[in-house]
Amino acid sequence: MSNSSEKFQFAKPNSLWQNHREKLAWFILILDLILTVVFWNSVNNAIYHEAETRFSFRVDSIRSAIKDRMMTYEQVLRSGVGLFKASDKVLRSEWEIFVNDLMIEKRYPGIQGIGFSLKIDPKDKEEHVLAIRQEGFPDYNIKPEGEREEYTSIIYLEPFTIRNRQAFGYDMFSESVRRKAMQTARDTGDTAISGKVTLVQEIDDDVQSGFLVYLPLYKKNMPLDTIEERRRALQGYVYSPFRAKNLMRGILGPKAEDVNFELYDGDKMEESTLMYNTRESIDIKVDLQDYSPLFEKTLSLNLYGHRWSLRFTSRPAFETTINTHQSNFVLILGGIFSLLCFAVIHGAFTTRREAIQTAKALFDKLKKTEERLSFALDGTNGGFWDWNIKKKEIFFSPQWSTVLGFEPNDSSPNARSWEELVHPDDTPSLNKLHTEHLKGETPFYEIEYRIRTKSGNYVWVQDRGKVVARNEDGEPVRVYGLQTNISKRKQVEDKIKIAQKQVLASHKLAAIGELSAGVCHEVLNPVNIISVLAQMLQRKNKQDPQIQQFCFKIDNEIERIKKIMGGLLEFSRKGNAKLEKGTLREEIEKVLSIVEEEFKLDNIIIVRDWCGKKVKINYDSDRMRQVYLNLLNNSKYAMPNGGTITVGCSTITKHGKEEYHQFKFSDSGTGMSDEVELKAFDPFFTTKPQGEGTGMGLSVVHGIIEEHGGEIFLTSTKGEGTTILINLPVAD
Repeated sequence: MSNSSEKFQFAKPNSLWQNHREKLAWFILILDLILTVVFWNSVNNAIYHEAETRFSFRVDSIRSAIKDRMMTYEQVLRSGVGLFKASDKVLRSEWEIFVNDLMIEKRYPGIQGIGFSLKIDPKDKEEHVLAIRQEGFPDYNIKPEGEREEYTSIIYLEPFTIRNRQAFGYDMFSESVRRKAMQTARDTGDTAISGKVTLVQEIDDDVQSGFLVYLPLYKKNMPLDTIEERRRALQGYVYSPFRAKNLMRGILGPKAEDVNFELYDGDKMEESTLMYNTRESIDIKVDLQDYSPLFEKTLSLNLYGHRWSLRFTSRPAFETTINTHQSNFVLILGGIFSLLCFAVIHGAFTTRREAIQTAKALFDKLKKTEERLSFALDGTNGGFWDWNIKKKEIFFSPQWSTVLGFEPNDSSPNARSWEELVHPDDTPSLNKLHTEHLKGETPFYEIEYRIRTKSGNYVWVQDRGKVVARNEDGEPVRVYGLQTNISKRKQVEDKIKIAQKQVLASHKLAAIGELSAGVCHEVLNPVNIISVLAQMLQRKNKQDPQIQQFCFKIDNEIERIKKIMGGLLEFSRKGNAKLEKGTLREEIEKVLSIVEEEFKLDNIIIVRDWCGKKVKINYDSDRMRQVYLNLLNNSKYAMPNGGTITVGCSTITKHGKEEYHQFKFSDSGTGMSDEVELKAFDPFFTTKPQGEGTGMGLSVVHGIIEEHGGEIFLTSTKGEGTTILINLPVAD
């Protein structure tokens, strides 16, 4: 691109040219208007696409919120099952204290209550009724009345409000929808959710659709390997009833004015399966009966083997946020530009004096119009391009050339050099779309890809283009398009994904950590007794090889249980770190010196990549050594045929000052799939064969790093290896 000035000279037109001047002027006007409409349509499509993306994100966030909340409620029920398993008998007063301490109205809005339904054999029915009446409920009875092969009765349901008292003594197994879910929970041993029902708690005019979630409780010390064994061992169900409207308000909040949301039970979306509709909300004052939404999306949500259907439509409050002023501005400017061109060409065929005066006046106007158009493009963080296929030249507007790092006087890239700027991973999909559009198979094309700037870095762009001219044979000769820099949006999307993964992992770890210490204590006591008895049995039967072999297996399994319990205790131990200021790099070297020779025997090489500066941090040396040994052993297991482990560090600066010291552990092992990577920090999750690992290593590492006020990130590629980054705050 270069700047140049020209002197305009107007010659007297011949008669033939004079006859066609009007047609030429009109032809150019029509062509300019067509290009303006194409450009306006591209901008309008971009605005619509952005709004559609926001709508999809809003929809996905609602769906995720429902799923996450239901998983949280499942953990509440599991804590109730744990209470029964940890006690010989749970009294009514103990159940009341347990539920009250959960503060479900504050912490778990939307849940109607937490209860226990007891399985009762017909022969024990009368004895059971008498026992409950003696507890202070003289009117208690199992309802509905009648003889059945199997009874259940809700004996505990807290909070014991007027509404929940209606369910006291109710046999949920007598109703088909509830019975189906209870049978599923009983036979699978896992959580089950019922279909749409009307709860017996509905005692006023505000009748809501409802459903129930069940977890089976089995009798202690009974086999549970088959369905028949689980049926015989069933003691009852820990469950929760839910009123759909209250639940959704607890999840979504009192207002959702931008998106309408309908919840249906199952795959059929009809009035009989409708469980919740935001149009019923008293907070929404707009009449939507005759409103036609711009966006609509239907999703399914699978919860514990049960399917819900969710339909979302946009509301006026959402659609008013769509900014169409930008596309209208482009259309107006394009129309003005086309009319000005028409006036210039039409006036050029008048007298020389009039033409020169008109050209001068229009030059000033065109300059202002160009400045306005440039301002409009600056606001889009992008620019337009013009591809002359015949000449193999591409023109970029000055705004886009600046984004790519080119100066105004630099020459524009041709088609070949443009392809070379596109990231190699994105080239196939871009070429495919280009080819389809150039053949006339699509009206336009739109794609997001990475393009290399003059400095060598890559930026993300959203590219939209359209063939605007073809020759007599229908072959394309010219393509116009618009490119927008979307790098910031991509960065935000990546940060959101990472944050969601971290929040999910933290929630899982926190939920398990609450019960870890108590579980370890309850398990280790009987395990120690078993160990002593096994040793006594071994000493008394030294001549019996079969008993000796059985005792040896018992000792091995006891040691494995102790390792698991040790990992759980370490995982649950929060706030006990003894922090001292020092250089962590020296501690790592001590660990490496211990394992390096052993690793060499397995053809594993350890490479050090230390930064020059030694930075002091506050850390507990014993616990950090445990972190390094866990990470190194995991890398060793991932490289059965040998490989390389790289250990390094660097300092991260934020806001102009050092804040974190980063430690990097990477290996060239087998790597992980995306599914395994998501579960890597989950307690008890392991890819090792049964009996070889406890699955607590990375969970303990995660807890220790958080205890030190740090962060830990894991990235892995199947077949290439795994990298773990640990950020620890620099000591003051």
